[in-house]
Amino acid sequence: MMENTQLEGQVPVSLFSLPNLQTVVLRNNKLNGDLDIGTNYSNDLQLVDLLNNSIGGYVDKPGVYNKTLILMGNPICANNDKTYCMVSQSNNGQSYSTPSNNCQPISCSLAQVSSPNCICAYPYSGTLVFRAPSFSDLGNLSYYIDLRANLTNTFQSQKLPVDSVSLSNPYKDSSEQLEISLQVFPSGQDRFNETGISLIAFVLSNQIFKPPDFFGPFYFRANAPYEFYTGIIIGAAAGGTVLLLLLLLAGVYAFRQKRRAERASDQLNPFANWDLNSGSGGIPQLKGARCFSFEELKKYTNKFSEANSIGSGGYGKV
Repeated sequence: MMENTQLEGQVPVSLFSLPNLQTVVLRNNKLNGDLDIGTNYSNDLQLVDLLNNSIGGYVDKPGVYNKTLILMGNPICANNDKTYCMVSQSNNGQSYSTPSNNCQPISCSLAQVSSPNCICAYPYSGTLVFRAPSFSDLGNLSYYIDLRANLTNTFQSQKLPVDSVSLSNPYKDSSEQLEISLQVFPSGQDRFNETGISLIAFVLSNQIFKPPDFFGPFYFRANAPYEFYTGIIIGAAAGGTVLLLLLLLAGVYAFRQKRRAERASDQLNPFANWDLNSGSGGIPQLKGARCFSFEELKKYTNKFSEANSIGSGGYGKV
């Protein structure tokens, strides 16, 4: 694969006979002359892409290459309706989906999906993104069969609660990365619990799973949120709202009870409205009994003068 590298000249026919060659992508260069793939090209060759070059002719003869050939954007395609001058020539794989395992798919409730084993469940889903796959024929089902087998074997070897795996919609993005939708179905239940989700994500995100070599390096992009977590989020939001309302009502109730208690206290306390700062009428400052000597009493009463008498009691005058 050599794109936008300013290559010039004619493509040699010997290039296509290299063993195990699967793709030749030389788009956006300055290659010219007539293209001759020959008859001894590699049996694995699936794609020859010379988009946007200066190819003036194509040697088309019996026994010549009959797989995917792209010559759009070359002089040869001016006013030419040959298949190699059209946008799409072969199945790009986007219609692929893992078939059912000898069972009839069933109709499931909202958000549930029928698994390859025809069981309704909430799958854990995401996208496998392969950075540099070595094949280009996305219509070759054997690639997906091998990938699915590797995934299933990995989950089983890790003793994860996985019933089956489904792959669908393979396509290449603008960066030539291969993206494949993945659904992992739970075993013995209709959804994964939190532990199951964490273990599956760990296997896919930490390179414990090893795809077939021709897929190359990859990363996993999970779809969010999973049905399990959706329930948690909704429940937590609803619970938080209810708790907030309860706290608000409790605060209002406590405030009203405090005010009521204060009013009751005012009514029961005869000194509540006495002014502490006024010169008279202050709250009596009660203290314990005090002893006075005879000399003090004589002094304070001006020698027991009748003018200081305030009444009489059980023990005589006071």
